[in-house]
Amino acid sequence: MYKSLTSIANTQMNLFRYIKNYQGLLYRDGPSAKKYIYYDEKEWRYIPEISDARVKASLTKEEFTLYRGKSKMKPFVDRISLSFKANDIKYLLVRSTSDIPKLLKHLRTVEGLVQNASEFEILSTKIFTIENLTGDF
Repeated sequence: MYKSLTSIANTQMNLFRYIKNYQGLLYRDGPSAKKYIYYDEKEWRYIPEISDARVKASLTKEEFTLYRGKSKMKPFVDRISLSFKANDIKYLLVRSTSDIPKLLKHLRTVEGLVQNASEFEILSTKIFTIENLTGDF
């Protein structure tokens, strides 16, 4: 069966949504690393469906420049949030032990994250410090 040209183009556009550069320039207030290895970040990313009306399929050069700007809130995706529950969380990393109370205080304010005190206690056991991990490994 033959696919239409539009179907082939849509399939390729869908594939490009999941691709991330392995290596390249890192921009933080100007180029700061010539051979930054993006793969080392090993981050998970949420990628909305192409049919999601909350996102644009492509951006103009001006829109992309605005999107990559210095603001923490990104236009074109500021209406999209990824919901999750406490049992979806595997680890919580903080810099040092002194950051744990701040994190716990914040977690208590996240609406819908935990259903009861028992879930909160389990979530609190998932907190690790970079200090300890660095020292242990």
